[in-house]
Amino acid sequence: MLVDDYLKAGIAAGRFSLPESPQQKGSYAELMSIAIVGDWMKQRYVGDWYSLVKYEYDDPFPELPDLIPA
Repeated sequence: MLVDDYLKAGIAAGRFSLPESPQQKGSYAELMSIAIVGDWMKQRYVGDWYSLVKYEYDDPFPELPDLIPA
């Protein structure tokens, strides 16, 4: 909720904008929350952390995009 509130306030204040797509899976708040928790937990491998969250925590995050290797 905090991340979502932060993003909404930033957009409303004109500090930034986020692209929107009709095919978008997962919200920006969900993706940022996953990244923040991974950072707090000192996860070394972002892709592994994301995959774990995507497949083990599908109840709170039912529609996350597939990880695209960089």
